Amino acid sequence: MRLLSPLIVCAAALTAGVALGGEPSSADGKPPKHLTQTDIEQAIAHDVDAVARCYKKFGLRHKKAKGELRIELVVHRRGYVKRVSIDAPGVRGKKLERCVRPLAQAWSFPERRYFTVASVPFFFLRTDAKGAGPMHSCWSAKGCPTRRRANRRNR
Repeated sequence: MRLLSPLIVCAAALTAGVALGGEPSSADGKPPKHLTQTDIEQAIAHDVDAVARCYKKFGLRHKKAKGELRIELVVHRRGYVKRVSIDAPGVRGKKLERCVRPLAQAWSFPERRYFTVASVPFFFLRTDAKGAGPMHSCWSAKGCPTRRRANRRNR
């Protein structure tokens, strides 16, 4: 079984649940009401690979794993994570949760006037196909060395 470069559609498919009202600070100097998608993406960016490693290590052990991981966050208005829930369909046990939870609880966000509820989805692709996975490639204006040799033989 291989895990193709974890197809993490985390940043692109991120949804902030309570509101996406990340309007700029008002004239009175108060912070915006809620976190924006960009705020959340920036806060979790440094841990995306660590979350993928957790899933690869603990999630792929289960044959019924769907390749989905959803981290639900309640972010306090002061920027810390107040509550975390983790859902990974087809993954049993608590090992994956014990790996991901400390990462999520350590995330910090900019201050806002209200709490924000956010759902951070990750998608992983598992395949049994022979030869599937990352492939090494070459690009050169003169052509790749193996390709040049093949071209000479065909002349």
